[in-house]
Formats: sequence, C-alpha cells, structure tokens
Amino acid sequence: MGDKTARQMVGGVQQLTDGRDTVEAAPPVSDATPREVRCLHVIASMDATHGGDVRATADLCTTLTFLGAPCEIATLDGGGAAGSSTAVHPQDVPVHRFAPSFPRRLGNSMQLARWLHRHARDFDLLEVHGVFCATSLLAASAARRSHVPFIVHPHGSLDPFDLRKHRALKRLLGPFFDRMLLRPARALVFTSPVEMANANSFGAPTPRFNVPPPILNDPGTGDRDAFRARIDVGAATFVLLFMSRIDYKKGLVRTLRALARLRDDAIDAVLVIAGSGDSAYEATVEAEVERLGIDAHVHFIGFVDGQDKVDAFAGADAFVLASDNENFGVVVVEALRAGLPVVISDQVAIAADLGVTGAAVVVEPDDEATAAGIATLARDRRRAAAIADAGRHAAATLYDWRAVVGPRQRALRSSIVCPDSRHGAHAEVH
Repeated sequence: MGDKTARQMVGGVQQLTDGRDTVEAAPPVSDATPREVRCLHVIASMDATHGGDVRATADLCTTLTFLGAPCEIATLDGGGAAGSSTAVHPQDVPVHRFAPSFPRRLGNSMQLARWLHRHARDFDLLEVHGVFCATSLLAASAARRSHVPFIVHPHGSLDPFDLRKHRALKRLLGPFFDRMLLRPARALVFTSPVEMANANSFGAPTPRFNVPPPILNDPGTGDRDAFRARIDVGAATFVLLFMSRIDYKKGLVRTLRALARLRDDAIDAVLVIAGSGDSAYEATVEAEVERLGIDAHVHFIGFVDGQDKVDAFAGADAFVLASDNENFGVVVVEALRAGLPVVISDQVAIAADLGVTGAAVVVEPDDEATAAGIATLARDRRRAAAIADAGRHAAATLYDWRAVVGPRQRALRSSIVCPDSRHGAHAEVH
C-alpha cells in the first residue's frame, strides 16, 4: 500500500460523498422517555477467521437485541459470504451482505454505499467497526447525510502498535479520517481502559467510552477424550492450547520457543495451534517448529468453531496468548469460561484485571518469562486448578453479559440517542 492506494481511497470516498467534509447540524434529539433503539452495525467482514473483532461484534449485536436495542449488520460478502462455513450469523440479528468493489482490498462496496444511502435513516444509531477502511467512511458519510448519530469501535486500530503497520500511509490518511470519521462521531467506544488510554485519535476531541464487549457462551459440551484422541496424546501429557489468528503480534514464535524449553526440562507437553492466518507467516511459524526440532509436539489443527472449538477447550490443560498487543482478548475470556488456566502477556489489555485477582498467569512478552509461566501450570496441577477457578469467577463477575456488560452497552446507546432520558443518566461508562 502506498500513495497511489491512499489517493484511490480518498478519491473514491469523496466521489461517493460528493467531496463533502462538512454537514449541516443534525436536529437536536429531544426524546425524553426511554424507547427502543435500533442499531445498524457496519463492519468490513463477518468471517470468523478474521478474529475476535468479528466474534465481539456478533455477540454485541445478539446481546443488544435481547436487551431491547434490536440490531442489524451490514457487511461485505467476501470471505464470510452467506454460504461460507466461516460466515458468522448472530442469533436473531439480520445480516445484509454486499459485494465488494474496487478497490476491494480497502473494504469498498458501491452496493453497500447505495444501500446505506437509502436505509441509514431507518435506524436510530449507526455503529462503525474499524477505522482505516472504506466501509467505515461510507457508513459515517451515510449517517451524517441522514442526520443519524454514529459511534466508532476502533477495535485496536488506533493503538500505537497497530498504527505502526503501514505507518506512512496511516500518517498520510490520518487527518482525512479525523475529519470524515472520528470528529463527527458521537463517541469512540473502546473495549478496555488500556485501549482507551493508548488510542491516538489524531486530535479528535470526540468523547471516549470504555465498555467491555459481551462474550456469549459457546453452546454444547466439549469432549475431552475425543479431542485428545484426535491429536494422539495420553492422559498424562500437558496439552497447551493456542487459539487465535496466526499473526506475528500473537507471540506464537515465543510460545514455540517456550515449548522447546519445557521439553528440554523433561516436561511432557504439546502445543495445539488452532487458527489460520497469512500463508507466508504460517510458513514462518512452521519453519520455526522445524528449526526447534519440536515437530512431533506441535499440532496444527486449523481454524475451529462449533463443537470442534468446545472440544479443544475441553481437551486442553491450559491456554496461552503471549501477544505483543491485544486491545481486549475475547478468546481469553472464552478460555476462562471453559475452565482453563491461562498464561497471557502483560500486553493483553485485560491482563491487569485478571492478574491482580490471581485469575491468570501474567508474564512479560519474552521467551523466558513465557516458558516459566507455562511451566508453573504444568508442574503444579493443583495451583493450575486454583487459577482456573479464579479465572472462571473473574469471567463471571467482570464480563457477564446479562448482569454487567450488556446493561452498560444498552445504557451507552440510550445516552447517545436519548440523552435526556433516565437511561442516559445511568450509563455507567467511563
């Protein structure tokens, strides 16, 4: 991506919006009584293989709909196409899918733009997921033209770590996204205090809110024996589970090196890698496995969902995510609920909440610390069980969708759409 790509993005969106960078002030919202709030979520992909952002969006929409803020989703019909096995279909949430168009790598869609132009006014609130894509700009433009308030979920895209990717391009586009997306938004909604504190919003004074995403329980009961038979390990083997996108920031290479250290220390441990990613980086990971000589102790099982996913949680003895950066850590909460002790780096945003209560083993993101954290669980199963119990309790108290997270999410939307209502007065977001 370079200057030509940037000009294509800016030029294309300006053409769709008639080049407008200002909009008439929206009529004031005067609804003083609580009412149903209809929300449209616009996101570039609803493909489960794209990671926690998709899962968080799906669970958020299901939760809000259940709590009286019915949601719909508008997305591109790409890798998560309606007939795809990895397409996410949130319960009771209509999903509108649109064909991508040039430049499709930037999340552009003329079909989506036309649909938003006709239907944005049918909703009380538009929710834009992600920052640096045409999908977000199209949604913001439609909201402004229709005088519908909108909020932005950055999903980590404003974190300095993420801004280093394509740094020159993002520096070039930053003022444009500030003007077209971040400043006109009613709120920037972050998933953790860490993400909110670190976010670089390019000077936009838009109010910031921290509200954790609701993460729903996966249905079904896992089959521990079936999973362990699948990877051909005995009852005494310590099974370590990594379940995430295979991406450089996930700390997977350091996790492999940690496993090699454990094997050198005569700990009977294996690593299961459940996920997929860029083929070039997958090749890098596989080459590291071969270099370390641990081929027989690393199992690549690909992306898992449904029963395969709950089986993986049931069959593992611990979960690891030694990332360089995570704006939340959806899969960590899933692992906690599944009853697994977790080893996470201190760069996972929820590590601070979990570490202080003994609900996780929190380590620095380096080879030695990661190996030591995993060894703590592998050598002392009683301590591992105590950490797992604390983790399950933390997941229930901090991230329960019915009693804690869901009502806060609902209150935030009421405070934006109905600012004078009693719901708005009790938003409980900060």
